[in-house]
Amino acid sequence: MQENFQIIRSVQERILQILEIEKVTPYKFCKDLGFSQGYLDKRGAIGTDKYLKIIKYLSAYNPMWILNEEGEMLKQPEGSAKVSPDPKDQYIIDLQKKHIAKLEEELAELKKAQKHTTGYGMVAESKQKLGEK
Repeated sequence: MQENFQIIRSVQERILQILEIEKVTPYKFCKDLGFSQGYLDKRGAIGTDKYLKIIKYLSAYNPMWILNEEGEMLKQPEGSAKVSPDPKDQYIIDLQKKHIAKLEEELAELKKAQKHTTGYGMVAESKQKLGEK
């Protein structure tokens, strides 16, 4: 008879997973929340006061998923039936948005520079100097 064994992860392990996705170090997380530096190294129950700080800090994530891995990892927008992208995909999407914004800024600068090179900007000497000759 084959038994199904499910690996049960601790709250701290789920928090570490989120921190990895968010590119936040455990040190920064603990410092920001006022926890001891080794807080995430422990396994076991967490106090209500600490849990409330954690879910506020990780507000984009489903509190029930953090607590006991129920439901989706990310919160669903209210009234939305859309499926949230995988957090790793969301990270890539955010990077692409930043890259697009940078490219749009560069394009605006190029257009601005192009405007300055047309018309009188192309004349080697000013109108006044040409009149003096």
